[in-house]
Amino acid sequence: MPPAAGGAPSPPPPFATFPLPPDPSLGDVVVSWNVGLRGLRPLCDANRGAATAPPDAHGVSRPLGFGSAANLLASLGSRADNIRVVCLQETKLGGGGASEPRAALDARLACPDGWDSVHAVTRDPKKAAGYAGVATYWRRADTAVVAAEVGVTGVNADGERGGVGCYGAMRELFTRARAAELDAEGRCVLVDFGGFVLVNVYVPATTGGSGSEDVDNARDAFKRDFLLAVETRVDALVDAGRRVVACGDWNVARGTMDAAAARTSTGTTGSKLGSSSAAREREFVRACPHRAWLDRQLQRDDGGGDDDDADGGGRRRPRLIDAFRRVLVSNVFHPSPAGFNI
Repeated sequence: MPPAAGGAPSPPPPFATFPLPPDPSLGDVVVSWNVGLRGLRPLCDANRGAATAPPDAHGVSRPLGFGSAANLLASLGSRADNIRVVCLQETKLGGGGASEPRAALDARLACPDGWDSVHAVTRDPKKAAGYAGVATYWRRADTAVVAAEVGVTGVNADGERGGVGCYGAMRELFTRARAAELDAEGRCVLVDFGGFVLVNVYVPATTGGSGSEDVDNARDAFKRDFLLAVETRVDALVDAGRRVVACGDWNVARGTMDAAAARTSTGTTGSKLGSSSAAREREFVRACPHRAWLDRQLQRDDGGGDDDDADGGGRRRPRLIDAFRRVLVSNVFHPSPAGFNI
């Protein structure tokens, strides 16, 4: 970033401007975006106008629609920007007890001009129409796909042909019925691009407040098992020598800088969580088993890899790095910004 007048560094922008300027040194770029509560179809509705929503809490006005899936994908960057793959979450194309869960998915949505895709849609008839869902799109002319698979557990793999493969201890950890439950909500798509396997997930949120302790406990257990399935699948792929990129909406705050409640409860990030910065972060992580899980998966930002588990259980070498903090924050937002959810 060029220095400001007087030689002082320019302040970092509060948000990046997308698409990022073309940078051939970045190689192929994967974009991940939770399209929000409206889902994918309204955003791609040709009858929807070009109006924008009122500014949100960050002062950002977002389009209410793009007119087509092709326009939506184009808004995220061009081939010149090295955008090759786009991962979407909360597509909301299934559910509602439809006899064909993919009935809401048509060719214009699945294969816009120049793109192919694979979609995971909700297959649980008990879920409301327009629930969860993820999709991975790739440029047809630039990207070779070896295999694709809907779901994380392998229960949906197609017989002997299988899907992407590498399931590790999945059968020992989950009954077939439980595996089917974990993959019935349309929360994961895996795509094997040859050089790496891309895991696109929409992890369930468990905020409580349903009015039923049994329901809240069941959803918490569902999230715990889903995260365990993701961990098992990533470990199996890495153990098989595969490179893995895992992205999506994790619904887990890695640290106090990612959690609004930790910043706003006292006006100071995590000021009730300990006497030192390191103690605050560690206590924040330990306060939630899902945060502890995420902490176990990630190497330290300094590149170290043999951290103690935040929940106190043994030693485990993390298999993943936080690319947002390691690469994007350091190169685009330096110094690191506060307030981003992983």
